[in-house]
Amino acid sequence: MLGFGSPRSWRLVAGVILLGVVGAIIAFRPSSGPRPSGASSTHAATTRPSTVPRPPPNSFQTAHPRTSTAGGADRIEGPYGRSGREVWVVVPDRPVRSVVVFGHGWKLTPPSPAHSWVGQFRPWLDHLAADGSAVIFPRYQLGIGDTQDATRVLDFANGLHTGYALLGRPKVPIVAVGYSFGASLAFYYGANAAAWRLPLPSAVQAVFPAGMIPGAPLPALNPTVRVLIQVGDADTEAGSAGANAFWSWLATHPSSRKRYQVIRSSPGLAATHAAPKSPNAAAQRTFWAPLDRLIAQARTARSSGASEGTP
Repeated sequence: MLGFGSPRSWRLVAGVILLGVVGAIIAFRPSSGPRPSGASSTHAATTRPSTVPRPPPNSFQTAHPRTSTAGGADRIEGPYGRSGREVWVVVPDRPVRSVVVFGHGWKLTPPSPAHSWVGQFRPWLDHLAADGSAVIFPRYQLGIGDTQDATRVLDFANGLHTGYALLGRPKVPIVAVGYSFGASLAFYYGANAAAWRLPLPSAVQAVFPAGMIPGAPLPALNPTVRVLIQVGDADTEAGSAGANAFWSWLATHPSSRKRYQVIRSSPGLAATHAAPKSPNAAAQRTFWAPLDRLIAQARTARSSGASEGTP
């Protein structure tokens, strides 16, 4: 029988303690195996972005498409990039026939499951993808503590560069559409496309634009670009001031390439500032259908080399 104070008993106790420490180290050691990466899905568009940019998928052509709850067979990839320079892309389940640059409105909270920036426009994005348009959806702001200045324009440009790279820079027509502050950014993209070394959009649809952005250069728009500016008669947030400022900027733009449209409220659609976010039939006729026509005309012009007509 071992005495507790004997040397042999102390060696036994020390051995047991050592085995326990080694076992704990093994149990809590980080695994060297692969860890699951962030899956690309609608949920990926709504979670808080990582501080480290995720690498783009190896191929958009081989990834399995996701069927959205809205019925669109497309995928939302992202966000990719850092901070306000992040971008999401919507990838159709068919050959890409055009690219739509989509500028969202000003946000007051970061993206989250409760405040999904991409999900807010998901029915419209699904609609675009169903017709073969890939969509580039730049973040351009954090959603808290943002300034409405040239920084947003630079972040928007960076997001576009990442988005085009993710899509493989397809040689297809580009159309820019934006809502509120995103509509202003769509104009800055169109005017600065050459300086930014990005493809020139065939058309810009500015839905309830917010106005000029202080400190950001806005050169003359290429005369080939068609423009549609829409203003809501019940919009008390953006009103018509921003639209009028851009219309003045377009004073020398060919009259056949520009249109200023006042959206009149109707029983199916109150033309308030929030109207473009609705997916109802009246909103689709008012906002989606004109964009569809711009895309169709741009595709036709690209394939035939002919003039694209009026907006």
